[in-house]
Amino acid sequence: MKKNYFSIMLSFCAIFLITHDVNAQTCTANFGYTNTGNTFNFSDSSIVTSGSISTWIWNFGDLTAPSTQQNPTHTYLTCGTFNVSLTIVTSAFCTNTYTAAVLANSPMTISFTSTVDTANGNTTFQATPSSGNLIFDWDFGDTTSGSNANIVHTYDTAGTYYVCLTVADTGGLCTSTICDTVVVIINPPVPTCNSTFISNGTGGLTVFTAQPFNFNFNYVWDFGDGIGTGTGLITNYTYTIPGAYYVCLTTYDSATSCSSIFCDSVIVTIDTACFPTFTYTTNIGAATFTPTPFNLLNTYAWDYGDGGTGTLLLGSHTYAINGTYYVCLTMTNQQACTQTFCDSVTIAGVGIEELTARNNYLSNYPNPLTKGTTINYFINSSNEIELLVLDLLGNKISVIEKGTNSKGKHTIYWSAEGLSKGIYFLQLKQNNQIFTKKIIVQ
Repeated sequence: MKKNYFSIMLSFCAIFLITHDVNAQTCTANFGYTNTGNTFNFSDSSIVTSGSISTWIWNFGDLTAPSTQQNPTHTYLTCGTFNVSLTIVTSAFCTNTYTAAVLANSPMTISFTSTVDTANGNTTFQATPSSGNLIFDWDFGDTTSGSNANIVHTYDTAGTYYVCLTVADTGGLCTSTICDTVVVIINPPVPTCNSTFISNGTGGLTVFTAQPFNFNFNYVWDFGDGIGTGTGLITNYTYTIPGAYYVCLTTYDSATSCSSIFCDSVIVTIDTACFPTFTYTTNIGAATFTPTPFNLLNTYAWDYGDGGTGTLLLGSHTYAINGTYYVCLTMTNQQACTQTFCDSVTIAGVGIEELTARNNYLSNYPNPLTKGTTINYFINSSNEIELLVLDLLGNKISVIEKGTNSKGKHTIYWSAEGLSKGIYFLQLKQNNQIFTKKIIVQ
């Protein structure tokens, strides 16, 4: 009897062990994703053999808060490679983690603010985003530069300065640039009649409004096309040609003999169907251009500024050398209207240090300028050069210098007497390279 009982118990244990192994709980975490730019849509594809998933924990690898959604969406504010992990927990208490690397390399959306201390000209600049894994390069518009997301710069004289910020990630995956005018007022004395303006317009008719309102002030307007002027707190002007105009408002207070001038660029689009513009993105020397309007029935001709051309709706070009290029788009619509739009495009694939070195090839001061400006340029070997001034449509306004020049730094003064107020481009051509810098004539 004991032997039979022992045999029965062995059989029962064997059955229990086999049954326990068959019903063992297993789970495997996994996910996939799609992305538009730096916005990623993650989708859970985990597998469980028993029970169901009760908890999802996502870590996006950029120090942001985790997500507990099953299929979250996440936007990376900077470029880089990020290790994304998904941990699952099932109702049967099975846990598993899966990790994969994702690449975010779309151009960043950047901006900056500025605050001026009118007592001494100290101006505080704040960049956004301001992450520690980014490189910041400032052009303060007075031939000086700086770095860091938060920086204080001192202007020696009051005036309007065209400030540019370039932000790049430390991995060299992408770079973005934004520019804006900064008005610097320095005491003493403190002007009591400083004004700015806002503009609104359609079809070429643009309405200008001075700010702040003061009915005791006199306002004089220069509409930036070399023709139109006006007076009054509120005025309007009709432009006949689309483009960018540098409009100036002079404010005068007869009670205190105070006068001030404020200038800013105003974009005029008379017929958007016939007036093209474009945006672009860059990735390690390769640039993609998107036109507006975007119409399959229009024809598009691209001049990429380095001798390359194209006729596709979406322009695409790879530059052999980093630098600033003057890109032009010519569009013809179905009504046989043809217009050309040009803008400078910066190609920088290896970081701010090289970008700063390239900026040393071409500089000028002052900028903005009134009567003229002193231009400095560098030639890396003795060769043919051409130094030009172009308008916003790419038309040649002035040939400052042309011919063979020796290696080294060169300085020349260029007079802007007789030139209409507005935005122009200073361009240096040398050894199959083109360097371009935006200048403003007040």
